[in-house]
Amino acid sequence: MVRIELNNIRLHAYHGVHQIEKENGSEFRVDVSFEYNADSAIQSDSIADALDYERVLAIVERCMAERKELIETLASTIQKEIQHDFDSAKAVRIKICKLNPPVILAINEICVLVE
Repeated sequence: MVRIELNNIRLHAYHGVHQIEKENGSEFRVDVSFEYNADSAIQSDSIADALDYERVLAIVERCMAERKELIETLASTIQKEIQHDFDSAKAVRIKICKLNPPVILAINEICVLVE
């Protein structure tokens, strides 16, 4: 098994319950990790035998463009889409952080982790 980690994916998106988030959006950081049996890919050294993480990035980008109120829902949606598109992906882990969220106290980020 090989573990792939796609860390610090930065996106601007419009998720949240506050009107300002819906209108102006927020900055997000997404981390995705998963395991898969890479024996064939290692042997062939071919992307055709690998789990193409550019396709995983496309899933993240597509899901981030679909507005959600809760980042919990968003993280779960990304996880399910990856598992649906890649049967070989195991232990899919999604972490989404909303950077500088508009809450009552100063805080750098609020994160949700779905495993």
